[in-house]
Amino acid sequence: MRALLLGTAALFAVACSKPVPPTLTPKSVTVTSISPAALGLEVKLDATNPNAIDIPARNVTAHVVIEQRIEVGVATVEQNVTLPANQTTELKAAVSVPWTSIAPLVSLGLSDQRWYAYTVDGSLALGGDLLQVSLPFHLEGKVSRDQIVRATLSSVPSIPGITAPPGSANPHGPRPLH
Repeated sequence: MRALLLGTAALFAVACSKPVPPTLTPKSVTVTSISPAALGLEVKLDATNPNAIDIPARNVTAHVVIEQRIEVGVATVEQNVTLPANQTTELKAAVSVPWTSIAPLVSLGLSDQRWYAYTVDGSLALGGDLLQVSLPFHLEGKVSRDQIVRATLSSVPSIPGITAPPGSANPHGPRPLH
């Protein structure tokens, strides 16, 4: 009987202990695509759940800015991942951030700069219906001028007889715009 009471008391103490907030370690961000519609990114994060219970990850939100002045946009993608108790889980989120305006791409594509720095400020939403927490993250990366030129050229309407400058949109030579 005494063992049963001690076991019940221990279980009650664990069940009623205050949960510890999970931690988030940003790992990397990579540009996976650039189109006239959106900037595609792969965001990698390590999420550590120090609690004795699993925690669901709900979604990732990303806000992207190029060169500290060009607003790309904000996007949220659903995550259907569970962070196992007392473990670190690598999360990969494919985020497609729609451009707030395509016009800044043209100025970037016309400059002599070869690389542009960008930042991703975002959050990972965790929890269920009763308890939710949002963990912030910050990542930095670079996108090449060539990637921006390709995206800019593919956004221009086709003009018969006009081709892209050699090497700017296709490493195999000029191509018709379409």
